[in-house]
Amino acid sequence: MTFPVALVEQTTTLIPAAHAVILDGAGHMAHIDQPARWITAVAEFLDN
Repeated sequence: MTFPVALVEQTTTLIPAAHAVILDGAGHMAHIDQPARWITAVAEFLDN
């Protein structure tokens, strides 16, 4: 299962503090599909 990028872009415009990261090749469970890239994205978000 995936979440269409077009919906992500729409969502980030509606939520002021939103930050989107697109992980190519990852589905609904990005932390399982792309764990290293997911951890990096979460860590960068938390550092900001």
